[in-house]
Amino acid sequence: MSDSCDISQGKEFSSKNVNDNPPTAEALKAADAIELYDGEGKKHTFKSIYSRTDLPRRVLVVFVRHFYCCSCVNYTSFLAKNATPEKLNKLDTAIVIVGHGDVKQVDMYRIDTGWQYPIYTDPSEKLYSTLGMIKTWKEGPPNKYMPWSTTWAVYWSIKTAIWRMMQGYPVFSSGAPNLQGGEFLFEGEEEDKKVTWCHRMRDSRDHADTDEITEVLGLNKTPSRKELGIISTFPDIPPLVITMEFIAAGTAWALNRVPSPQKIINRLSLASLVKPQAWPELSSRLSPNASIVFPHDPEFGGLVSRWRDWHAPQVGAVVTAFTESDVQEAVRYANQNGIPFLARSGGHGATEALQLAKDVLIVDIRGMNDIKIAQEGNYATISGGAIVKKVVNELWAAEKQTVTGICECVGISAPILGGGHGWLQGQFGMASDQVISARVILPNGEAVIASEESNPDLFWALRGAGHNFGIVTEWKYRIYDVKNPNWSYEIFIFLGDKLEEILELTNKMMQTQPPEMTHWMYIVNIPEIDPDKPIIWYAIISDGPVDKAREYAKPLHDIGPLNVNTGAIPMPELAHITLMGEGTVGCARGSTGLRYPIGLKKYDTRAVRQVFDSIAEISHRIPELAGSFFILEGYSTHGVKSVDANKSAFPHRDDEILITSYILYKPNTTLGSVAQEHGEKLRGLLLEASDEPEKLRAYVNYAHGVESLESMYGYEPWRINKLKALKKKWDPENRMRFYAPIV
Repeated sequence: MSDSCDISQGKEFSSKNVNDNPPTAEALKAADAIELYDGEGKKHTFKSIYSRTDLPRRVLVVFVRHFYCCSCVNYTSFLAKNATPEKLNKLDTAIVIVGHGDVKQVDMYRIDTGWQYPIYTDPSEKLYSTLGMIKTWKEGPPNKYMPWSTTWAVYWSIKTAIWRMMQGYPVFSSGAPNLQGGEFLFEGEEEDKKVTWCHRMRDSRDHADTDEITEVLGLNKTPSRKELGIISTFPDIPPLVITMEFIAAGTAWALNRVPSPQKIINRLSLASLVKPQAWPELSSRLSPNASIVFPHDPEFGGLVSRWRDWHAPQVGAVVTAFTESDVQEAVRYANQNGIPFLARSGGHGATEALQLAKDVLIVDIRGMNDIKIAQEGNYATISGGAIVKKVVNELWAAEKQTVTGICECVGISAPILGGGHGWLQGQFGMASDQVISARVILPNGEAVIASEESNPDLFWALRGAGHNFGIVTEWKYRIYDVKNPNWSYEIFIFLGDKLEEILELTNKMMQTQPPEMTHWMYIVNIPEIDPDKPIIWYAIISDGPVDKAREYAKPLHDIGPLNVNTGAIPMPELAHITLMGEGTVGCARGSTGLRYPIGLKKYDTRAVRQVFDSIAEISHRIPELAGSFFILEGYSTHGVKSVDANKSAFPHRDDEILITSYILYKPNTTLGSVAQEHGEKLRGLLLEASDEPEKLRAYVNYAHGVESLESMYGYEPWRINKLKALKKKWDPENRMRFYAPIV
C-alpha cells in the first residue's frame, strides 16, 4: 500500500523563515498581553498561563495545530500518557495546551487525548503569529507519534467529525487547518520566567520529536509505540484498516452507548401487559437458552439499542430466540394476547413506520446464527439471525464468498428481504437472487418453506418485499469459490472543484464497468482538508489484482486528486475501508441516520453540484448538521440485469447508481423538521434532473418511510396488485406492518 502524492493545497500562507529561536523580548511582551480562553470561556492573558505564583518553575506550552488535527491528538496523547502528574511534580514542571479553535472544542479535545492538564484556545490566532508560527499545507513525513498515511488521517477525520457532531460539538470551528504550532519551554521563578527552549512546526507532523521532548522535559525514557498512545503495528493488517479502529481504541464512541434506564422508561408508554407475572405461559414454551427480557432488566437496554434511535419502536418486552420453535411460540403468544411484534437481528431497520410499533414484542433472533456449508460447496444453510460479518468471515475462511450487504453489523436477512446490494452483485446478482429456499415463520406462527417448488408466490414476495410477510429463520443460499486472495482498491481524495470532471468521467467509466468493479463515493465534510466545503472520497473496489484496478482507475489519476491510496486486502476488510465496519458510523448505535434514497441511471452533474453546494451551505448555517454525508454507490449491474426482473419482487434492476443522504445530528426536536426538509431537498434535486422526474425509485432497505408504494416496489401496476393480493393471503391480519408496509 502506498500514497502516490501528499496533500498540497496551493500556496503557502506565510513566507516566514520558521526557526527555533526563542521569541524576542519585544515579541514575548506583546504575546503576554494576548487573551486566551479556557474551556469555560473565561479569559486569561497568555502570561498568566505560564507565569503565576502557583505554577512550577518550568512550564511547557504546547501549541497544537487545531482541535481537529489527528497528528496533534496523537502527540497530546503521548504527553498525557508519559508526562504523568507524579513525574511532573518531581521535575517541578507543568504542561499546558493552546489551540486556536472554538471554546466548545476544548472539552472534546480533552476527551480525545486523555489530557488532564489545562487547555486554552486563541481563536484570534494572534498569539501564534506573534510567536513566529506559520501557516502551511505541507504534511511532512511519518514519524513516531504519527506513523500513518494521509489516508489514515482522512479516515480519522471522518469518524471524529461525525462523532463530535453527534455530541453537539462544532465541526467547522476547530481552527485553521493550515496553521502550525510548536512547543515553548518557560523556566524561572514566578515573574522571571524566560523561554529557554522552543520548537516551531515546519509542517503538519513536525511537533518536537518524541525523543527530544522526552529529553527536554527530563522524562528520561524513550517510549514504546504503545506508550506513545497511538495504535500498535499489526504486520498483517494495513494501516488503512487499522485506522477504522482508532477512535474505538482511544475513546468509547458515545453513539454505541446503551440507553440509560431512565431514558428507556421515559420513551416507553408501558401497557399493563408488560409485566413479568403475565408471561409465565410463554416462558414455559421456550427453549432453555431463550429468555423474556423486560424494561426493568439490566440487559434490556443493550437488546433494544438500535443503529437509529430516531422514531424507533417502543418496546414492551424482548424474547431472545435460539430456535425456530422459540420464534413460533413468541409470535403465537403475541397474537393470542393482541401484542404487536417485530423481528430483530442487526437492529438497522430505519423507517418511519417503526414509530407506529407501540409496546411491541421484539423477537430477537441473533441467537440463531449458524452457518453450514454444504458438502457440494455451492450453497450454505444460514440461520436468519446471522450478522453479515459472521457470514462473510466464515465463508472466506472456507475460501467461499457470496453476495451480502456491505455494512458488516447488519443482519444477513434484512438486505435479502429488500433485494440486497453488495460487492459481488456484478458477478452474481442481488443478494435476494442467491436464495434457493427459505424457512419462514408466517405472521400466524406457522412454519413453511418458500422456494420455486414450494409456495412460489411467497418466495417471489420474500425477495424484494419480504419485510411484510414473515420472519425468516433459515436461508438456503448460493455461495461461490473465492477467485482472488485479496480484493484491491484505489482511494482518491478530491476537492469539490473537481466534482463535474469526476462525475462526467464516472458516467463514461460505467459504460464499460467490469462485473468485478465498484465505484464508491462520499461527499463529506473534512475540515482537516477543506475548512469551508465538503470533499469527495472516491474508491474503486475490485475483485482482482491491484494493477488491474489501477489500469481501470487511471483516468481518475489524470483529474488531479489530492491523495491516492492503493492496496489489497481480503474481502472481509472491505467494510472497514468504506466506513461500514464495526467502530464506524455504519455500525454506531443511537444515531438519527435519516436516509432519502434514489436510484439513477447516470449522474447529472448540475444536480449533484446543487446537492454539494446545499450540503456546504447548511453545514455552515446549521453546524449541528455538518457531520451528515452523502453516499453514492456505483456497483456493477451485469449480474443484476442477467436475472429476469419478473422473477422476484425487487423492481429496480435497471438502476445503475444508488444514492442516499445520511442526515446525522445530535437528537434534537428542533432540528428534526429541518433535517427532514434538507434530506427531501437533496433527493428532490436529483429526482428533478433524472430521466423520469415523476417516478422516484427508492431502494426499500434505505427508505425513509414517506415514499410511495410504487417508488419502493415498482411502477408496473401488476407488481403492486400482486403484492397486495399476496399480503391478503399470507398476512390477512396485517401483523407484519412496521417496515415499508404494503397496506
